[in-house]
Amino acid sequence: MNRTRFVLPLAVATLCSCGGSGGDSNPPPVVTKYAIGGNVSGLPGGATLTLSNGGDSVDVAVSGSFTFPTTVPAGTAYAASIKTQSTTATCKLENGSGTVGSAAISNIAVSCAPVLLATLPFTPAPQFAADYLGNVYLADTGQNAIRKLSPAGVLTLHAGGAAGAPFTTPNAVGISRSGLLRVIDQAADASYRFRIVGLDGVVNANTTPLAGLRYNWIAASAYEELAAVDQGGASVMRLNPKFGTSIITRAEVASILAGTQGSAANYAPASVVYGNETDSVLYIADSGNSVIYKLVPQGGFTVFAGIPGVRGAADGASGAGSLNLTAASALAMDEQGNLYVSGSGAVRKIAPNGTLSTPQLAWGTPALASIAYAKPMLYGRVQNTVLQTYLP
Repeated sequence: MNRTRFVLPLAVATLCSCGGSGGDSNPPPVVTKYAIGGNVSGLPGGATLTLSNGGDSVDVAVSGSFTFPTTVPAGTAYAASIKTQSTTATCKLENGSGTVGSAAISNIAVSCAPVLLATLPFTPAPQFAADYLGNVYLADTGQNAIRKLSPAGVLTLHAGGAAGAPFTTPNAVGISRSGLLRVIDQAADASYRFRIVGLDGVVNANTTPLAGLRYNWIAASAYEELAAVDQGGASVMRLNPKFGTSIITRAEVASILAGTQGSAANYAPASVVYGNETDSVLYIADSGNSVIYKLVPQGGFTVFAGIPGVRGAADGASGAGSLNLTAASALAMDEQGNLYVSGSGAVRKIAPNGTLSTPQLAWGTPALASIAYAKPMLYGRVQNTVLQTYLP
C-alpha cells in the first residue's frame, strides 16, 4: 500500500509536465505583407507631389517609382489619391484602387505636366484648337499664320505666314472629328470665309463664304455640319450638307426665353460646340442671357444649362445652377459628353443631364480668353500664355 501511494503521484506529475511543454513549442503563423506603389512621370522640375492611401502618404519630388511606407497583408483594400500638388504642376492618378493579392502593387500610375505649357511671342485670336496628339493650333492674326504648339511646348509654323500666304487676318481655329482644321479669315473685300487645313499643314484651295458682320468662332460636327458665330450680327450660322444653311437669330430664341428673366434682345452668342452624338447636336453659349442652349437637328431648341437672365455661380441640377458668361466665354466638350465653359471666374462643368458643377482645376481661376479640349487635357489661354490641366 505504501509503494502504491508513492508511484501514482509521480506518474501524474510526469504526464502533466509533458503536456505543458508540448503546447508552448508551437510558433505563431507568419503573415506576409506587401508594398503598395507605382510610378510618377512628367513631374516638372521643382514641383512636388504628395500621394495618400488612407492614413499613409508619400512625398514625391522627382519622376520615378514610389512606394507607400506601410506594407499590408493580402486581402487589404487600397485607394490611392493625389493629396497635394504644386501649383506649377497638373497631375492625374490612374489604377489607384483595388485589393492586395499575393504580390506587391506596383501599377499605380501618376502622369504630370507643367500647368504653363508655353508663353507665346504673339497674342493669338480668341478661338484655338487641339488635336488628339495634344498639339495646339493658334491663329497668329498679325502674321497671317496658323502656328502649332507641341505637347512639349515647342512652337512651329503650321500654315501660312509667308509672302502670298493663303490667310488674311485669321481669327479663329476649330477642328473637326476627322482631324481637319477649320480656319476663319477674311477675303480681299474684308468679308468672312472659312478655310480647311490638314494636320499636315496643307491648305485646301477652296473657301466657303460666311455672310455676316464679325465671325470669331467655328465648330464642326461628326457629320461635318458647321456652325459659325457672328458676334457682330448676334447670330449663329449653320451649314448642314443635308439640310442646307440656317441662321439662329434673336427670333429663334424668343419663344424659349418667353416667361423667363431672359430676353431675346439680349441674345449674344459667344461660342458653339457640337456634342459627341452622331446627329449634330449643337450647344450655344449665350453671354447676354448667361445660358447654354441645346439644339437638336429637326428637333427641340431648349435651355440646357443656366437660368435665363440670372447671373451667378451656383452649382445644381438643370434649371437650378447658374452661370456668369461673358463675350469671351468658350465651350469645350470631353469624350464623355461633359461640357466645359469659361466665363467670369472658374471654369464650369455641365454634365450630360444639365447638372452644373465647379471642378477644382490645377490652374485655379485665371482670366481665360478661351478653352479647348483634347483627351486628356483641357487647355486655356490667358493673353499670350497657354495653360493646361488634367480634368478631375
